[in-house]
Amino acid sequence: TWRTAFVAWMVNYFDSIIVPDHYRIEPKMKNYSTKDIIQKLNSTYIINTDLPPVTITNSQPRSTPSPSVNVEGNTWSNPLSVCRIRTHALPRVRSSTFKGWRTRSNGRRYQHQGLDIEAAPNTPIFSVADGRIAFIIDPPRSDYGRQLCIIVQVDDLPLEKALLCRCNDSEISEVYFFYAHLSAIHSGLERGDHVRCGELLGETGCTGNANGMTSIALGAHLHFEVRVKERPGPGIANRLDPAPFIDGFNYP
Repeated sequence: TWRTAFVAWMVNYFDSIIVPDHYRIEPKMKNYSTKDIIQKLNSTYIINTDLPPVTITNSQPRSTPSPSVNVEGNTWSNPLSVCRIRTHALPRVRSSTFKGWRTRSNGRRYQHQGLDIEAAPNTPIFSVADGRIAFIIDPPRSDYGRQLCIIVQVDDLPLEKALLCRCNDSEISEVYFFYAHLSAIHSGLERGDHVRCGELLGETGCTGNANGMTSIALGAHLHFEVRVKERPGPGIANRLDPAPFIDGFNYP
């Protein structure tokens, strides 16, 4: 109903804009979602935010937001309709960015290989440009969960995006866009399939090591990478910062 939709929107909205650690002298305390806080204030009020899931089937149109077109006719579409940096369930926002430092459970520090874009589970993801499916990993793995990667010829990107495609001061001819922690991949997609800019590829989720991130307040996000190689290896080698590619991104 419209009431459920409004309550769900309101809860997710406040979860997305309020970062408790910004108001704490000592961060890393437990974060409560807006829904939890309302229940603590009024335990008799039942909050229903369960919306019908978006079903992805072969018969569903794989169309999307209007992509941007440059003078050469090449197009670009952001991976999500709304792209904002992930701010929740992390000690600092910079940890969501490319090369942002993080700490494993064993105390070892490492640099983030991509960009975390906040997204509630089941948010549609889109092909950023004309290309083809490089690989799909499904069922999910323990690291990046359910995954999808597309390969795009640099010449098929708008000029301002193509100019970003340099590795070690050398131009490259093709680039890979990697999507991770997905809940679903379009049932009609297979490796080698051609995809159009703005085409629906699947939905965000909380698979792999994002398990338990079931809302924005709990850290739900799309892990997005720009790669120079299909399998770039460990660390940040053979990867580019995704943030400059995304139109209107709120880079911290």
